[in-house]
Amino acid sequence: MRFFKTATAIAVAMSMASGAYAQDGSINVLGHKVHQTAATGLTAGTTGGDVTAEWQAENGSINWITADVNPLHDRLFRELTLPVGNVDMAFFLNRFASPRAFELLEPLDGYQAENPIEDFDGLSQGMLDGMTYDGKVYGIPFRHSTTALVYNETLLQQAGFDGPPKSFDELIDMAKKLYHVDANGQKVYGLTQVGNSPEFLLAMMLASGKPFLEADFTLNADTPEYIATLNTLKDLSDNGGLVDNYVANNLDGLISDMQNGRAVMSLSPFNRESVLNDEKLSLFPGSFKVTAVPPMANGELPVQTEVWYLVIPKNAPNKELAWELIRTLSSPEATVREALNGNGATRPAAYEDPRIIEKIASAAEQARSVASARLALPGFEEIARAQTILGEEADAVLLGYQTAEEAAAKTQALIEPLLPKKQ
Repeated sequence: MRFFKTATAIAVAMSMASGAYAQDGSINVLGHKVHQTAATGLTAGTTGGDVTAEWQAENGSINWITADVNPLHDRLFRELTLPVGNVDMAFFLNRFASPRAFELLEPLDGYQAENPIEDFDGLSQGMLDGMTYDGKVYGIPFRHSTTALVYNETLLQQAGFDGPPKSFDELIDMAKKLYHVDANGQKVYGLTQVGNSPEFLLAMMLASGKPFLEADFTLNADTPEYIATLNTLKDLSDNGGLVDNYVANNLDGLISDMQNGRAVMSLSPFNRESVLNDEKLSLFPGSFKVTAVPPMANGELPVQTEVWYLVIPKNAPNKELAWELIRTLSSPEATVREALNGNGATRPAAYEDPRIIEKIASAAEQARSVASARLALPGFEEIARAQTILGEEADAVLLGYQTAEEAAAKTQALIEPLLPKKQ
C-alpha cells in the first residue's frame, strides 16, 4: 500500500507543513468535519450540544484537524510512520483497515480493562468486530452508514403490494413482479443498485447465510452459496428485477432511478431517504420509506455497514488523554447527543431514547439494523484489487460470457492469493 512507502523524512516535512498542532494542555484530533460537528454540535440544526465541553474543562482544549476522507487517511498514515507522532486520536474508516495498519495503531484492550467505556457491551458487536484483529480491539465504533431497504410506497401500492417484503427471498421475488412499463412508456424495475461497487452482490451473498469473506480471511467464493448468489443476480437482471444498466450504474444513477420512478426499491443507507424525498428533485416526494433489510430464513438480518472508528496511533504523544476523550465520546449519553447532532449512533439502545425517537422516524428499524450490522469485508491491503476482480467476474456472468460456476472458481483462484494469512 502506498501509504506505507513514504520515507520518514518526507513524512516529517509534509506533516509539519500541513497545519498547526496543539501545544501544552491540548490534544490533536484528526477527523472529518462531520465528526467535529457530531461531537461539538456547532452547526445549525444540531440539538445535542457540545459533547466535549466538560472534557475540555477538565483536560484542556481540542485541536481539530479536519480533511476529506482520502486526504485524512493520507495524512494519518504519514503520521503513523513518524518516530513520535503529532496526532493523539483519529477517526478511522473501516475500508482503510489492514493487518499492516493494525501494527501502527494502539491496541485498546488494556485501556478498557483499566478505565472502561461506560456500557461497553452496549456497542454494536458486529461493528466492534470490524476493528478486532488477532484478538485485540484497535478501534471503537463512532459513526455508521448501515444498509436499509428504501422503497417507493406509492409504486408498491400501485402494484398491489400492501407493504415491503417480509423476507429476503420475498424481496427477490417481489423485485421481479414489480417490473412493468408505466403509462408513459417507461420501464420500471424492482431494484436499482450501484453496479460499479460489489456491495449489492456481497449483501446477497450474506443473505445466503455465508459471508463472501470471513473475518479470519476464509474466502467463500467457490461455494454453492456464492454460485447460487450469482445465479440469483442474473435471474434478477434477466427478468426486470434489477435495472438494465446495473453493470455501469453509479450512485447518481441510483438516486435518479428512484426519484424518477424507474425503480421501486433499493438496498441503500438509511439516510438516503431524505434526498429521495426532496421536493425539488423527486417525482415522488414523501413516498420513500425506509425499513431494515428483510431477514433471512433463520430470522437474522443480513445487514452490511460502513463504520468510522476512534483510534489511537501507536506513536501518539498523549495516549491517556486520547483514551479519556474516546471514553467521553463513546458513552451512552454522548452517543444520543451525537445522534441529535446528525451522527449515526453505534449503540442500538440509543435509538430507543425518546429524544431520538422524536427526531428519527426510522429509529426502531435502525436499532434492529445496528444490532445486526457487520462490515461487508474485513480490511486488507489488496482489498481494492479484490473488489475489482469480484465485480469483473460477476459482470461476465450477467453479460453471458461465463457461467456462475466458472466465475466462482475464477474469483476464488484470483482473490485467494491477495489475502493475508489467517490468524
